[in-house]
Amino acid sequence: MLINFSESLKGLDGQEIMVEELGAKGNGVPVKKPLDLRTVCVNALLGQYTDANGRPENVAGTEKMKRYILAKRLYSGGEVVVTAEEITLLKLLIEKGYNTLVVGLTNEMLERE
Repeated sequence: MLINFSESLKGLDGQEIMVEELGAKGNGVPVKKPLDLRTVCVNALLGQYTDANGRPENVAGTEKMKRYILAKRLYSGGEVVVTAEEITLLKLLIEKGYNTLVVGLTNEMLERE
């Protein structure tokens, strides 16, 4: 499926969700920019999660490499072809790392035809 990972997430009010990031060239000045699908997916793929007991989740090295390779493909943004298996993985990891609004919005974006 071809998905535009540069698309911004819009809140329930239809306005872009804005996030703060450090400014260009590491000057330390925060700037606001729209939260896009690319950022959410890459962060979810590269995140470290905990199990039900609060311990770091034990993820095999091959699974970590699969996540890393997909994160590299998505990092540039734009339109990227992803498989149904990759979409399932993204949705699972986004559910672990983000709030209800972001999960709902990204699920809709990843399931569009």
